[in-house]
Amino acid sequence: MPKRALLVDDDSEFQTIATSFLTDLGYTVVAASSVVEALKAVESRGNVEPFDLILCDVRMPEAQGPELFKKLKEAATDQLPLFIFATAHSDQATVTDLIRSEADYIVVKPLSRASLEAGLEKGERRRQDREFQKIMRGTT
Repeated sequence: MPKRALLVDDDSEFQTIATSFLTDLGYTVVAASSVVEALKAVESRGNVEPFDLILCDVRMPEAQGPELFKKLKEAATDQLPLFIFATAHSDQATVTDLIRSEADYIVVKPLSRASLEAGLEKGERRRQDREFQKIMRGTT
């Protein structure tokens, strides 16, 4: 069964590039241009065919990527999909805020296939580390 990715970005050029990279990495991609579209896509999939990955732009016109992450986190009954932010704004404050939000990883635009692949691997490792820490603290 192919892995499923939700790509959330209002930039159609970025969507085209990221879709190509994700497809090469074995993902079936659903694209959304806004947080509202992304929420609808997640809701329509439910638990039957949940996404394995969400790659989300940080800054979009009507709502920000961190808002989507927060809404999904609050609504989650199970573990969220791997959640990676993509940003052209790699200033320290933005990166620090995203790390504190418990996103799995952050990739910087412009995106390359190598940076996306590394981001997926590092995101998985970061998630595993957080889960291990929860187990060790007895807070699972």
